[in-house]
Amino acid sequence: MPHVRYVTNSCGSRACPSCGKKATDLWIATQLNRLPDCDWVHLVFTLPDTLWPVFGSNRWLLNDVCRLAVKNLLYAARKRGLEPGIFCAIHTYGRRLNWHPHQA
Repeated sequence: MPHVRYVTNSCGSRACPSCGKKATDLWIATQLNRLPDCDWVHLVFTLPDTLWPVFGSNRWLLNDVCRLAVKNLLYAARKRGLEPGIFCAIHTYGRRLNWHPHQA
């Protein structure tokens, strides 16, 4: 039987995996409606767990990592004559609601 976690109070934060679900679903629908009808690829960048404490204490660094990922993707694409559109979302929790910083 899987572990079940009941949450009795709502925090209302859009960053919360429970409270933010509705806002996240709405954001995704809005972004998908903005995109042209074309093929797309979903990439995920995950930080090694040995670095999690560094980013846990300095969460602003996650923005820098996101910018670096976008910069490198743009460089690689443009080198091949491509002009991609990129959405970068930082996730700080995993499926088990644990601290798990990654970008999708």
